[in-house]
Amino acid sequence: GERRLAFLGTMAELDDADDAHREVAQAAAEMGVRVIAVGEERYGTEGVDSVDEAFALAASLRLGKGDAVLVKGSRVAGLELLAADLLER
Repeated sequence: GERRLAFLGTMAELDDADDAHREVAQAAAEMGVRVIAVGEERYGTEGVDSVDEAFALAASLRLGKGDAVLVKGSRVAGLELLAADLLER
């Protein structure tokens, strides 16, 4: 995609979650993916506090054809709402 973004929520199921969150963010950065943490500080990247803020940020980015967006997190993060909204656009 022209722009590559990942909206990432907490990975609640992991035992060593602190290291795992940082490793995911580092790997994404190495691949040129902009990571936006949603309600999760352990990624150590830019972030928003809630799914509602993620909606607002996604809208402000004016995502379109050619942009690649990954939305991922445990079900407790509620990011399926963001994914559904992005698909409707």
